[in-house]
Amino acid sequence: MKLFRLTFLILLMPLATKAQTSPTQEMQYDPENALYWKISNDSENLYIKLYKDEYAQKIGQPGGVWFFFNPKGEKDTVAVPTLQYPIYKRPMNLEVMAVYHFKDIPDGEQPKYNPFGILAEGILKEREDVSIWSKNHTIYSASITVPLHYIRTTGSKLAIQILLKGRRKVPLPPGAVSPILISTSTASKEVDDMLYATDIWTHCWIDYEIM
Repeated sequence: MKLFRLTFLILLMPLATKAQTSPTQEMQYDPENALYWKISNDSENLYIKLYKDEYAQKIGQPGGVWFFFNPKGEKDTVAVPTLQYPIYKRPMNLEVMAVYHFKDIPDGEQPKYNPFGILAEGILKEREDVSIWSKNHTIYSASITVPLHYIRTTGSKLAIQILLKGRRKVPLPPGAVSPILISTSTASKEVDDMLYATDIWTHCWIDYEIM
């Protein structure tokens, strides 16, 4: 009986280890951006973790990934602290971010390690075992750290928008549809799906309470 119990526990160990190391463990899924996120804070900083393995080809496109922090807790992106990471470069450079509307920080690019305490780190990895058009061809993970004094006023409410622009630096006009949807090409559905996923703007709003 003891031998059976020991064998059973040994067989379970790989499963437990795999569950503990899942990249999306304790993260929330955002269906609009097709990514996972986790947000937390301590007395000094806000921490954002992202993981995307669905059409993550979108991350490296010219529009980039944007984070808007509204310290009033309102769903408004006008003139609020804004961070872009990664920013579009060829070759891709994950050592640089861009910041806008942060008090006492000049607008523009900043290195990953900077005197302002804002940190952005990420990995954008391509899989070699699937087609470049595949939904899961690319994997993106990132960690963002922002000192609270830049994005917090007197209250504890914070509205955060995560915006993925894909190929477009400006959105489609109101009422317009992506040309991918009306294309007459003979490309496969897999190709059309990937092109469409990277062609449109998507975003989510997160209502966060600073603890």
